[in-house]
Amino acid sequence: MLTPESCAEMLACYESMLVAAQANDLDTMSTLERRIIALRHAATDSRENREWSQTEVEEMRKQIARMLELHTQILEHLGPLLDETRKLLGGSAKDRAVRSAYSALGPP
Repeated sequence: MLTPESCAEMLACYESMLVAAQANDLDTMSTLERRIIALRHAATDSRENREWSQTEVEEMRKQIARMLELHTQILEHLGPLLDETRKLLGGSAKDRAVRSAYSALGPP
């Protein structure tokens, strides 16, 4: 179960991820992403059954909405980099396929 504390920690990670994305700091991005995944798993695995106050629920709602906004901004910064990486990887696969096809023909 998501708690106000874990929600706040996830939001802090997303805020740091945006800063890292703006700086193209992929190592920090990766570390923060792993932290968010761990927090998400902990929240879904938790057996805690507690009633939240209306104030806590509203605060978590705002935090989740902000995380979604930050996620969109992060993707805007990383989108061009990810597209370029896909092109490079796709080009490498084509090169290997062509080399493989021509090497199968044997020497001229």
